[in-house]
Amino acid sequence: MSSKNKKIKTQSNDTNNSVMFEDSSLLTGVEAQMKRVTIKDLCPEEKLKIGELLRKLAQEKETKEKLQRDMQDEKKKYETKIELMSKEK
Repeated sequence: MSSKNKKIKTQSNDTNNSVMFEDSSLLTGVEAQMKRVTIKDLCPEEKLKIGELLRKLAQEKETKEKLQRDMQDEKKKYETKIELMSKEK
């Protein structure tokens, strides 16, 4: 946790179990707990879902990059054709 978000005071008399931070932001007990959740805290099924989503994201990124390369190649071809046609006139 950065020094900016360092915990300075717990308000135990509040029914929400809020936590006050130095930057004056106020988090409820649930929000404060969510800040501490990591992937290793998830059940195996959720970890698999995340893995599948990451694989799909990587695949989509690869597809996007290939399409962008193909588009650039086509653009160059058409620019070359246009240049040749304009020279022929």
